[in-house]
Amino acid sequence: NAKDGADNPAISLLMDLLGYGHEHCDYVILEGILNVKWYAPVFKKAKELFGDRINAYYFDIPFEETMKRHQERHISSFGEEKMRSWWLEKDYIGFIPEKKFTIDMSLEDELEVVMNDVVKR
Repeated sequence: NAKDGADNPAISLLMDLLGYGHEHCDYVILEGILNVKWYAPVFKKAKELFGDRINAYYFDIPFEETMKRHQERHISSFGEEKMRSWWLEKDYIGFIPEKKFTIDMSLEDELEVVMNDVVKR
C-alpha cells in the first residue's frame, strides 16, 4: 500500500525479489504498471542479473482502450480520473527491448508471442 513514486519502498523489495528469483527460480515474472522514471533501478537490476535473457512486453494502446479493458476485467477498482493521474503513453524502458502489444492484437495473439519467447529460452 505504498505511494508510488521515486522513493517507493517497493523498489528495493522488487530488486530483492529479482535477486531471489535469479538464485532460486527457473522463471521470474516482473509484472505491473511500472513508471520507468521511478522504476529504472529495478529494470537495471533485471538487466544486470538476466542480461539478454529478458523478455519484455509493453501494451502500446491508447488510453481509451486501456480504460475499456480495465472496466471489462475489473469491478470498478478505480475510475477514469484515477487512471489518468498515473497513465503514461509510450513509457518505454529504453535499455531493454520491449515487444509491443497493440490494439489490433487479441489476448490469444499476445499469449502466442509470450509462449513462443518462453519456448525459445
